[in-house]
Amino acid sequence: MSFADVSKALCDHVDTMDPTWETQRPNQIIKTEVLEGLDQYQRLNVVNTKTDKIAYGGTGLNQWDGFLQVLIFVKADTGDADANARADAIKAHFYDGLDLTEGATTVCILNSHIGKPYEDPVDPKWWITPVTVYYFLFT
Repeated sequence: MSFADVSKALCDHVDTMDPTWETQRPNQIIKTEVLEGLDQYQRLNVVNTKTDKIAYGGTGLNQWDGFLQVLIFVKADTGDADANARADAIKAHFYDGLDLTEGATTVCILNSHIGKPYEDPVDPKWWITPVTVYYFLFT
């Protein structure tokens, strides 16, 4: 298991959504001139939160937990219909019990949560709706 495999499995699954949106992947920057031409985009962050060092059922496997956070950005003056539709689509795309495999790593989706939208504190022309996808895996 590598964190790179976990991140790739989760982010690549976002890329299979239809319709596709401009996406800022972890450690990637979307240039200002590109952002200025967009009405919407999404930013992905993958976080490992903890490891339970427990030998499950005598297997010697450890459980790793974490989450994928998808921040949905829409222009503040465009309403919330696109953001709500995208949030619902992400939640449905990462359904409970979904298994995603990258290399020898299988990421299991536990559940998803749509958070309360808020104004971007850095650039108030954007409105952000967070979607958090919780996952776990055994190593």
